[in-house]
Amino acid sequence: MTDTTTDALVERLRDLLCKATPGPWQATYEEGTKLRDEHGDLIGWLSHTHLRGRRPSNEVNANAALIAELRNAAPALLDTIAALKAENERLKERLEINHAYQVVDGKMQRVEADMSDYDGIYCRDETIRLQKRELDAQAARIAALERSAAFHRDAADQQDIALAAKQERIVALEGARTTAIKMLEDDLPGLALQELLDAGGTNG
Repeated sequence: MTDTTTDALVERLRDLLCKATPGPWQATYEEGTKLRDEHGDLIGWLSHTHLRGRRPSNEVNANAALIAELRNAAPALLDTIAALKAENERLKERLEINHAYQVVDGKMQRVEADMSDYDGIYCRDETIRLQKRELDAQAARIAALERSAAFHRDAADQQDIALAAKQERIVALEGARTTAIKMLEDDLPGLALQELLDAGGTNG
């Protein structure tokens, strides 16, 4: 039975319940088989005379009992159907039977779709597969960015190392120059070698 058929049946039964004598009903079997409401007022009468020879009396009594029981149980049964239908829709949503997720323009988006040909596990697995593919693509982009950043960090580090080495050489040369001048001054007392060097440089 399709949902449309079920909905129509439930609607028809609720309409009949609204129009019928309020319950609960009861079946009585004195002077024929009768249906009565909760106050004992007569609702219907199943005549044994008209059914004589075609239906045994115990079957007529059972029919009356069934009518009464179904009438009394109808509201709860209809409420149960409605609750189960709502739960079914919730599970469809939960298991993604009524929709799927697809990557559109690089973003995961919900797409309404009839997935009734697939079970919920398949739909969930398909969603996980799509999400994993997107996550893998994101991870690849992050890894590429990290490699690029590492390359630039290495280049910057190499520049810093070269600059530091150059500065160390300058400091070493300055130290050697100062030491050489001091040694010459010690060997030639009375001469201001630095002044002579400066003067020579000026004359030159």
